[in-house]
Amino acid sequence: MPTAPWWPCCDPCPHLGTLESERLPLAAAHLVISLIRHSLQQLPFDWILGRPCPICRRDLAPQERNEPLCQGCRSELELSPWGLRGSEPLPWWGVGFYAGALRQLLLNQRGHPSAQAIRGLVRHLIPALPPWPQAPLLLPIPSWKRQANPLPPLICRSFASELGLQQSGILERAHPVLGQHHLKLAMRQTNQAGSFRCAPPTSRSQARRSPLLLVDDILTSGATACSAAACLEEAGWQVAGLLCLARTPPPGHWRRRQQRSRADRDLRSPSRQSDTPG
Repeated sequence: MPTAPWWPCCDPCPHLGTLESERLPLAAAHLVISLIRHSLQQLPFDWILGRPCPICRRDLAPQERNEPLCQGCRSELELSPWGLRGSEPLPWWGVGFYAGALRQLLLNQRGHPSAQAIRGLVRHLIPALPPWPQAPLLLPIPSWKRQANPLPPLICRSFASELGLQQSGILERAHPVLGQHHLKLAMRQTNQAGSFRCAPPTSRSQARRSPLLLVDDILTSGATACSAAACLEEAGWQVAGLLCLARTPPPGHWRRRQQRSRADRDLRSPSRQSDTPG
């Protein structure tokens, strides 16, 4: 008997006889393969093999299988279960404050980006996002540098994949700007003024139907985001806000945090009037 067409390397099966007409039809082989594949998809592999945390790569505990990150990473990165949000200088939503372990993680990601780590942070933020009447377009803030920051496009792709939204590339840099690490707020705003250009919407109805969400890795003073939003709105687009991974802590954040830390370590009774024994 000739070799079965769906398995060219197998020998003739003695149970099927020797006649050409007794071969198993090709459609039957496809049916068997489909049944096996369907059965494999129903197996709880997460419970058998475990699912690693996308940041620390440790296996998630059974009670954490529905969480985007393990409890250890959420605690170390100081991530709020409800995320961060604000309205100044424009509506924004973020994962946490740009400080401590989260700051170090994002700095490392700029040099060695990990799609799994970024997707884990994005999934942590998604439940905190509000519903939008119309599905917005996602627009990463572009960089003017030749070796651009890889995180905004990567974050944008993660949000687009998780939320089922489309991305847009209508925004680009008009000219280079100075580095802003050591600039004050007024100098940052002057530095970013007129630094973007964009394509106008093809029609008035497109501008009304397609609000834009800017995407960046860090929101500091908001000068870059506000300059991009001003350029888009001048061209006729509607900007709904900014999605980011981290927000620079507000003034006094560290002082209040240190005060809370000292208060947590103070074991003296509030009724004590002095530090004397007795």
